[in-house]
Amino acid sequence: MKSTSKLLYAIGFVFNVIDLFILTLVVILCGVAIASSEIIAQVAAETSQTVELVQKILMVLIIVCSIIFIVHFALIFVVLSARKNLNNNTGKYSPHVILLLVGIFDFNLFYLLGGIFGSVAAGESEE
Repeated sequence: MKSTSKLLYAIGFVFNVIDLFILTLVVILCGVAIASSEIIAQVAAETSQTVELVQKILMVLIIVCSIIFIVHFALIFVVLSARKNLNNNTGKYSPHVILLLVGIFDFNLFYLLGGIFGSVAAGESEE
């Protein structure tokens, strides 16, 4: 159970890092688009929307992506803590439960299954 959980956490970690890279690119591109009045005018003309609406949508996108970035960044530390607990046989459940909940709410199969297997492995290490 321990090795399976560590493998699933590692795969989820890789996807988490990829998400961070993509979110960074989205925030940078939206920032560049907001700074350029030509891009905003072109998008507004192509979508038949006002310039103000396009600016507001880009700003909301930056804010949402920044919040998601912070959550994914914090999740990296939880994954590292869970793997450390598995390596040290500490029997702590909290990082595994957190990753289990993240797997449920984020529809992340790797963290979901890793949390289940990690919880079982933490229970086995207590005995």
